[in-house]
Amino acid sequence: MHSKDTCLGILRYDDILFANRSPQAEIKLIGFGLSARFGPDDSSQSASKIYTMAPEALSRNFTMSADLWSVGVITFKLISDQFPFSGRKRSQIVERITHGKFEFKGRRWDRVSEQAKLFVKSLLIVDPEKRPTAEEAMGSKWLERRTQGVVL
Repeated sequence: MHSKDTCLGILRYDDILFANRSPQAEIKLIGFGLSARFGPDDSSQSASKIYTMAPEALSRNFTMSADLWSVGVITFKLISDQFPFSGRKRSQIVERITHGKFEFKGRRWDRVSEQAKLFVKSLLIVDPEKRPTAEEAMGSKWLERRTQGVVL
């Protein structure tokens, strides 16, 4: 997607679909029409959108690196079944996202490799200039291990 100069801006885990039930199924992304409908004052946003928004997307200023942030959030959620940035109120979630404050806490993280944690950390960097590109992220040691059949 990024190689075609396209970014989603707000990538949610429910925007990721498999083309079929095969283990080798293609992954499809949906929800491109939502990328322009966000901002810090939009109280109508669903929780699933705000949870995966990059700090810069909150102020309507994002580039392709915002998608990488969302991938970090989705990876965190898939590994732990929790969002890295949570709160009872939207303002709490926004503050945690803005400051990039998250922890690898809970029993599930005890069994997760350092490479997986480094992958997530590299994507959840507040400064978009310091996040890896999609190509760099795809070259992570953890993803390389995953393609070789090594679990977490």
